[in-house]
Amino acid sequence: MNYPQFNVVEPPQPAAGSELPERTQTRVMKRVTIGPEHFSLIFDPQYPWPTMRKGSEREHAARKRTREQQQNDVERYELTRGVYWGLLDSISPGKRTMTVRDLLTTSTRTTLTRTTNVTETLKETIGTTLGGGAPIKGIEVTAEVRSEFTHELMRSLEISESVEHSTSREHELTDVLETREGVTYLLWRKHAELQLFRVPKGAAEGELVRSTSFGIGGVSIKPVKTNGQEENDDE
Repeated sequence: MNYPQFNVVEPPQPAAGSELPERTQTRVMKRVTIGPEHFSLIFDPQYPWPTMRKGSEREHAARKRTREQQQNDVERYELTRGVYWGLLDSISPGKRTMTVRDLLTTSTRTTLTRTTNVTETLKETIGTTLGGGAPIKGIEVTAEVRSEFTHELMRSLEISESVEHSTSREHELTDVLETREGVTYLLWRKHAELQLFRVPKGAAEGELVRSTSFGIGGVSIKPVKTNGQEENDDE
């Protein structure tokens, strides 16, 4: 089919009852010419010499012949970057229902250790410094005894609190999309398109080697009435 012209402002508005185009024509925004001196930057399946093996003399000779054939046949390559509107979907009058199951689980764990604070309080109560210096009831506290006493006191006074809490919630979310009777919604999106053309020597135009496209920007929704009257976007 003949695709409609590309309009940078808005997607096409086909007449009610007419066949919906899957896309518009491509508007070329930039064109780059690649000459023979840079053919090594191009991979053309018809001349695949960049990926051909060259381990033996025979392989090397075949690769050289393919490269020379490309130089003899091709005048240049052209790489273009264009843009077009592509039709993503059309929503006819009626309802569409979508159900989503949502499972939410929350888990919390809190651990509190109060060893240091309690130890400091008891050190003041017994009137001694665990680091050494003051006797306990007249008994000399050696470094070894102080170390053992400190270890046992810290171990015996280790107080910790642990709290665990978990909750879970599961529900279903149903989303209903309802369109008005007699109105079809067209979902369009702009696409960027990259195309590589091979221009043989003496040819007026190039041959398409490869093409790729990808979506850019958001989705534009255009309502169309089935009775032939266009629907206002703002309604």
